[in-house]
Amino acid sequence: MRRGWIALATALTLWAGGATGALACRFAPAKDPVSHLARADVAFVGRVIGTRPIRGREGEIETRFQVTRTLKGPAAPVRLVQQNTTTTCGDVDFRPGQTVLVLAVKVEGRLATSTMLRPQFPVADYERAARLRQ
Repeated sequence: MRRGWIALATALTLWAGGATGALACRFAPAKDPVSHLARADVAFVGRVIGTRPIRGREGEIETRFQVTRTLKGPAAPVRLVQQNTTTTCGDVDFRPGQTVLVLAVKVEGRLATSTMLRPQFPVADYERAARLRQ
């Protein structure tokens, strides 16, 4: 009988830990492109040049983009954006050669993105939202 209680307690602990992890990553989806763009410090469309691990920072990678157009923030021909790959919140997958819209925030002077900033609307909608901000 004691083994049954231990198994139940272990299962509940694992379930609660899993639920907590999932809840920690939940966020309110953006209502519209204007409010979603407002969450970002920088927004641009760019082609992925490549990714690399960040030395000394386990589970973090940096992606280099050739910027084709800037929607928000200062223009730059190349952007480096960091992502954390160890959490579901940081799960943003960029592949070399891919052209994507990137929404990023400044963290300690560097740009970073996450699932919360993953585009939820067509690029044209973000471009209209950017024009409204001007």
